[in-house]
Amino acid sequence: MAGGAADCYHNIRRVGTLMKIEEATMGLDITVKAAAKLLQNIILSGEKLQLGCMVAGIDAIFGPQLYYIDSSGDFVEGDRFCVGSGSTLAYSALDSALKPTTEPSKPISLTQAVYHAMWAVRHATVRDAFSGGYINAFVIRRSKQHPHGKVYHVARVDCKELEVPLTAHSLVVDSDSEDGGDGNGTNTTSSEPTTTTVPMKVMQVMDSIQHELDT
Repeated sequence: MAGGAADCYHNIRRVGTLMKIEEATMGLDITVKAAAKLLQNIILSGEKLQLGCMVAGIDAIFGPQLYYIDSSGDFVEGDRFCVGSGSTLAYSALDSALKPTTEPSKPISLTQAVYHAMWAVRHATVRDAFSGGYINAFVIRRSKQHPHGKVYHVARVDCKELEVPLTAHSLVVDSDSEDGGDGNGTNTTSSEPTTTTVPMKVMQVMDSIQHELDT
């Protein structure tokens, strides 16, 4: 969420309460789209709220979903969004990193997806006075133990630590970035020359997520 802190905090709690009421009434788990519609209905009811948000989740009917909602009541479904005062700047970095190429498209890895998102936020902090501080990255993944998805907090990084952008299929893992190592990076895909360094602690979190999904 982005916007007024009070509006964001209040409506997160409000939508959560409405979701529990709906589930108790219907006897079924609420879908991600229905949860997003609850927030849209609050905005369209006439309350003058200053917020923009993304609603993401996984349900048994529609699977993974992502929705964008703003203070005017716009409701859009898509695969990537940016919100906040620096959103236009973040979009430019995100679209540039994920732009189509002449080569056959390949699905990017979870680690690449996280760093594309983190770099987009980092890019916005350069020119937007209201963006900055720490970047927190969350991933929602579905597994046998969590069929409706589980939220993982995979990274918390000072935006100043991200200095070089990622390209769509370029990533270097530096074993010297945390707790020592032999300094030999592992180049996973090197179709582009521009790379960045992934802290080992983040890689360990990613590995633990993948291990949980595999078991």
